[in-house]
This record gives sequence, structure tokens and C-alpha cells, in this order.
Amino acid sequence: MEPFTELMLKLKEVCLEHLRLDLNLAELPKDGGVYAELGTAVEKPYVRASVSVSKVPVLFMCKAFEEPECIEILSKLCTYIRQKRRMLYGETYQMRCLRVASTPHKTGRTEDGQTVYSCIIEFEICY
Repeated sequence: MEPFTELMLKLKEVCLEHLRLDLNLAELPKDGGVYAELGTAVEKPYVRASVSVSKVPVLFMCKAFEEPECIEILSKLCTYIRQKRRMLYGETYQMRCLRVASTPHKTGRTEDGQTVYSCIIEFEICY
């Protein structure tokens, strides 16, 4: 399994088990929910060691009819992942650090009246 794939699957697993969030990795659910998307990673190769370090941004989007619900869900997700990052350690990568690059904020509204909020968490992994 590739490191980025494992990171996304680990996020899905942690969200389901510990936050009771069904994190969708394919698309933002039509009826509302939470979606995660891998952004463009920036790799920093190290010459002395045969490891690569990448900063991997992950965009989280939440859609619901109530704005406070979106804010609450994404805020809990950011806080939990920041505090419990050890749960995201994988077999194909090691977590170096992470940061919330963009806190929950309103991204838009769908035609059916649901609000969409998003946040970005940047993970630094080595593999």
C-alpha cells in the first residue's frame, strides 16, 4: 500500500471509530456528510538518508442544513486529530507532525439550501 493511500484510509478509520463520522473519500454526499480529499503534496527528499518527507494537505468538507452543525463537526475533527495524531501512524509512513492549515470556514451553499464548510489539515510524513 502506498503511504498517501494508507494515510487517507487511516483517517477514515479513525473518524469512524472515534468520532462516529463516516468520512467519504469519493465525493461530498448529496444528503450531507463529511468528505476528505488529498491535496498536492510537496516532497522534500533527503540525500543522506533514503527517506522522503512530504507535506500532505487534506481538505475536509462538511455539508449540512444547519451551519453550526458543520462548524461543530469540523472543529471536533481538527481538535481530535491534532490531539490524537499518534492514532494516525501507519505501516508505510511515519507521522512527523501536523497542523491545521485552515480552520473551519464557510465555502458555499448548495442549490437545496445546505451549507458547505471546509478546513485543511497538513500532515508531514516520512516514508
